[in-house]
Amino acid sequence: MDKEDLMFLLRGGHIDMSERIKKRIWPHTPIPLNDCINVIVSILDRDKPFPHPWVNRQDGELIDDAATIEKINETKFIFHYREASPNDLRKISINRENIFKTAESAAEYYLRNILRLPGDLDGWKVI
Repeated sequence: MDKEDLMFLLRGGHIDMSERIKKRIWPHTPIPLNDCINVIVSILDRDKPFPHPWVNRQDGELIDDAATIEKINETKFIFHYREASPNDLRKISINRENIFKTAESAAEYYLRNILRLPGDLDGWKVI
């Protein structure tokens, strides 16, 4: 699998079976967790947030469940996380930030806590 396809999957994308066959990524071999970390680090190295820019929300607005890693500088990466209240989608239930000193540690935290990897990523086994 190339970097672009892996980046697409890590951002929540789905590759259907016909596309997997066309791209010759079926049958698929397991993906090492380090490959996933390296793809996220390459995005953060370009000063891009992963998987998307962070948008602040306040109670009263429609609240989305969201998680983003934002690069502040070479030694500061902020993991933003928010969840809506299960009883009121206009109320924030969880809103937190974790600070990391390296892109690798922020990426690994995201993969383990948001995507629950190692494990399944759109049918691929991440090990």
